[in-house]
Amino acid sequence: MSKKQLSMWIVALFVSGLILSGIHYVTKVKESGIKAEELNLTIASSQQEFYENEEFQFDITIDDPLSNPLIYLEVPTEFELDIDQILQANQGVIEKIEPVGSRQKITLASETSSPIKLNIEGNLTKTGEFKVTVADEAGAEKQFPITVKAHPSIETLNEPKENNEAEPTVPEVPTEQPEMTEKPAPPATENPIANTELDNAEMSNQLRAIQPRLNLLPKGSLLVDEPDVIKIPKTNPPQMISGEYGLVLTRFKESTVNYFIHGVNKGKPNAEQRITRAQSGEDTYIYYTKTGIYKGRVIDVKEVIVNTASGGSSFGTATPTPGGTKNMLSARVGGGSKYNPATIRVEFYDSETGEKIKVKGVWNLTDIDYDESAIMYSDSIQEVYVREDSDVLGERKSDKLTVESPRNSNVSETDETRWVSVAYGETDELTFDYYSSKSWNGYDVKSLVPIAFPDPSKIGTVENQATKQINYTTYVSVPYRQIKNFEPQLIIEDPVIDELNIQSFDIVDTLTGQNVNSLFTLSKQGNKIRAEAKETSLKKADFYNKMYALEVKATVREGADLSKYPYEKGHRLLPNTSQIIVTNSDASDKIVKSNEAFAKLKDERLEVKEEVFHLDGSVADIATPGEQLKYRGTALSSYQSETEINNYASLTFTTTVDSQLEAITNITLKDESGQVVGTGSYDASTKQITASLTKPVSRKQAVYLEYNGTVKKGVPTGTLVKAKTAVEGKYSNGVEIPLSVSNEVSTLIEDYGVLEESVTHQDGSASDYAQVNDVLHYKIIYRTPYKKADVKYSTISINSDITEITSYTKNSSNLVAHTESGKSLATPTITGNTLSLNDSSGTIAANETIVVEFDVTVDAEKVSDGTLFKNSAVANMNFSDGFKAVGVTSNTVQTIIKGVLEFVSAPNELNFGDNLKNSTKDKSYPIQNKDDGLIVQDSRGKGNQWSMRATLLKELTGESGHQLMNSLHYYNQGKELAFTIGDSIPIRDQKTLDNQPVEISNDWQDIQEGPVLKVKAGQPYSEKYTGAIQWTLQSVPGNE
Repeated sequence: MSKKQLSMWIVALFVSGLILSGIHYVTKVKESGIKAEELNLTIASSQQEFYENEEFQFDITIDDPLSNPLIYLEVPTEFELDIDQILQANQGVIEKIEPVGSRQKITLASETSSPIKLNIEGNLTKTGEFKVTVADEAGAEKQFPITVKAHPSIETLNEPKENNEAEPTVPEVPTEQPEMTEKPAPPATENPIANTELDNAEMSNQLRAIQPRLNLLPKGSLLVDEPDVIKIPKTNPPQMISGEYGLVLTRFKESTVNYFIHGVNKGKPNAEQRITRAQSGEDTYIYYTKTGIYKGRVIDVKEVIVNTASGGSSFGTATPTPGGTKNMLSARVGGGSKYNPATIRVEFYDSETGEKIKVKGVWNLTDIDYDESAIMYSDSIQEVYVREDSDVLGERKSDKLTVESPRNSNVSETDETRWVSVAYGETDELTFDYYSSKSWNGYDVKSLVPIAFPDPSKIGTVENQATKQINYTTYVSVPYRQIKNFEPQLIIEDPVIDELNIQSFDIVDTLTGQNVNSLFTLSKQGNKIRAEAKETSLKKADFYNKMYALEVKATVREGADLSKYPYEKGHRLLPNTSQIIVTNSDASDKIVKSNEAFAKLKDERLEVKEEVFHLDGSVADIATPGEQLKYRGTALSSYQSETEINNYASLTFTTTVDSQLEAITNITLKDESGQVVGTGSYDASTKQITASLTKPVSRKQAVYLEYNGTVKKGVPTGTLVKAKTAVEGKYSNGVEIPLSVSNEVSTLIEDYGVLEESVTHQDGSASDYAQVNDVLHYKIIYRTPYKKADVKYSTISINSDITEITSYTKNSSNLVAHTESGKSLATPTITGNTLSLNDSSGTIAANETIVVEFDVTVDAEKVSDGTLFKNSAVANMNFSDGFKAVGVTSNTVQTIIKGVLEFVSAPNELNFGDNLKNSTKDKSYPIQNKDDGLIVQDSRGKGNQWSMRATLLKELTGESGHQLMNSLHYYNQGKELAFTIGDSIPIRDQKTLDNQPVEISNDWQDIQEGPVLKVKAGQPYSEKYTGAIQWTLQSVPGNE
């Protein structure tokens, strides 16, 4: 069977069979068939393989309605069903589960409609071939097989070792391991299962006693023995973790949490949210808003579920509590293995801006027992704390910390020998691998070492701009404390600026939003507020592991002068700093200050912004002498009336032009739509621009003053050209707009020299217009900024894309490069459509002018009237003193083809013969020869028309004066036309098809076409006759 046929056959089986997962299940169903008494249900799983000591998960889909809302599920005794998790995962579908003998009786919700989908999960504790049975109340049932394999981590223990001292080897990933489509987790460990002291008998004992876990570290690898680990005495720890690591993750009343599966918001998660392997990935995450305060900034946390165990994992989302089993940022992995732990990445964000933010904090891992292991990946790990009598296994490296419970052990969650506290420095993310089956790993607020009070965080807001209602909030994080180290005091002090009148102040529990003034003694002296925690509060455990907010409300005093406070972007910044007083280890007072916060009170002043651009719109940080720049001053109102909509009644812009600018033009005052709303003028004597509104403009619109200025030639390199704009005026409600000054912009002048290009005719005249076959002379000149010869050109590079030139010309010639003084340079080249000069001789003085020139001929076959072609060049020069003139661009030259109607040639002589004989009969004679052809060329373009006519100026006259009257004739397309003195006859009427020359004389044939001499019998004398004909070429109007 070919590979293609095999693939198609497998698909057919998947469609028709009832499978759990894997092709071997399909084969078994195929063999047994579906019996009539079997239930019409489908069983499916996202797991492709099942391993001992891992979780299993599958879905049961019942397609037909059941007569009785009951089904029975029977699993082998080796399977441990997670009844609580099944009930949670099937809320609204399963009403209850109760054991009946060896089966589980599942009562379905009464209003459940078909099809019914049930999610079942538990733990696999033994290898082998098993069957799972689903039955209904009537006895109809369905069985399906499950093959449980030995885990690779256990199989590794069977491998004998030749030398107990040998380095442990990493077990290979089993070939049947499902392929991971998600981003791989960080490497699990560099040290797999190993025990350098066990003999083979001991190894066998270990195999029999192994728990459902993977041992990441060798037995005896105690964390307390690792270098740089801080060992904590059993009693009375002599130190605290610094408050700089005091980010405490908690919740506010306003906090929210949502979870996202592959970027899709699924809403609020369960306290224990189950996520499958297929659902995990970089775009699957749990997002917590307002989970803490750090240096005055509210923190959001994003928990990215990078990976789960093969059967899926559960993630806690509850508010962190001491020893909580479902704390946010914790995981119950469910049969994690070396190859598929639960991997999460915790990212920190500024709640206001949505940008990542670097924080410092403490991560506590507690109750490390059973099969728990964890790896914390971060190069910001600063301090690791562990009890001096701890038996936790561990390994600390510069970029990760591995911790693992001792073999086969369980302890109380209060046993501090199984706690590890990690202080991490500034980072915006932490990554964890968690390994366990039933236990929870993750974040805990309990710390092995007390965390000192972190800096309080201060936030200032303006609740009402019209009434100038100011709010200041001081957030005080009270870390977790055990009874033995409760705090002796906590005082919050907040001195408010004198310009404010304090209205109220309260203490609030940020989690509940409730007033907790009863826990504190509050007082006010002048504008200084004091809140002191009561002694009874400090002695209660529930006072700790919380965040309290001192909320102060105030208004601006009538007539208060706020001008001494900073002004920024339309706001007056009113400062506030608070502090807390706690107790040092020596019983002295410790003062911890908050950040400085500002309440941003709107001011009538305008926000004025100055900008300067190149003419292409890019910001002009650097410009060259002679360059024209565009300046823009923008005025935007920050004054927001709460009760009325106002216009600008008047606005006046003023700016002083830098002395290095000239040719001030295009002064305009316009609004956001581009409409001109005022007039402006420039006073050259004062170098000042003044512009004012001439019509009302809404204050919601920005108003722009724009003008152009040209940098003077000769301005030295390194000069700064500066500009700023001032604006003042009045709103239509009469409120004055005080003088508002913009930022100052600076443009650095750098002289890169000048690149010029010209195109001329051979006589030196400008070839703005040219005709076919004209020879054009191109010259490209680089004029250096250097005045002296003490510096050399290191490299000379001039390039020109001559695509347009080559498209309309031919015969390029005289391509040379030299200095203006006559020194030869490397020969320029033309490759394709690029002309290049590259000279790296290093012998040319930097004050020499560089010249490249060449000639081309306008190709009549390629152009028509109005054809336009352009050209420019770019120079890149390096000098021996290190200076570089990069990207110097020339002006653009252009030539327009002026089409003409012209004689290419006309015969000066038409000869009818030298030895004509007199005849007794009338005779006709054709032209015997002519000295040139009668040729016309029209380069004006297709569709133009012209006419050729001939006029007899002199009859054929002999040497004796005898005339052959009426003897000259012209045959035009068979029509005979007689020449008479002074009258023109039509020779050719032509409509132009192309630029090609038209040779009329090519059509002259004997006496049938063209000029003919017709003489009568006996008319001529025996002598030579001559006459004169004038050819006239003229353009004629078209018929269209």
